[in-house]
Amino acid sequence: MFLLCPQCGAQYREGFLECSDCQVPLVAEMPPEPKASVGPDPDLELVTVLESGDRLVVAAAKSLLEEAGIPFCLLGDDVAPRILHLIPSFRLQVGRDHKTKALALLQALSEADSQ
Repeated sequence: MFLLCPQCGAQYREGFLECSDCQVPLVAEMPPEPKASVGPDPDLELVTVLESGDRLVVAAAKSLLEEAGIPFCLLGDDVAPRILHLIPSFRLQVGRDHKTKALALLQALSEADSQ
C-alpha cells in the first residue's frame, strides 16, 4: 500500500507520515478534485459597470470592488501588450445583483476617466 502527498502527488511506502518536499501529512487516497471553473457561472447574469482604456482607472476600480467584497470579471486583461492598441478598452463586469452598489463605488472613476 502506498501513501500519497495531497499537494504534489508523490507516492511513499507505508511507514512515511509526511511528504519530504511539501512537509504535509500523507493520505491514503487523493481528495476529490474541486469542480473546474472555466469562467463565470452560466446562471449568473453579468453587467458591465466600467469600461476604460486606462489601466490605472481599471486597477483603481478593481481595488474598490475587492475592498467592497464585490466579485467581478475583467475582460481584456489577458491581451498581449503588443496588441493593446487594437482593443479600445477593458470592461469590468459584476453580477446583476451587485450592479447598483458597484456603480455607486465606481461613479467617481467613470467621471474622471471621461474627462
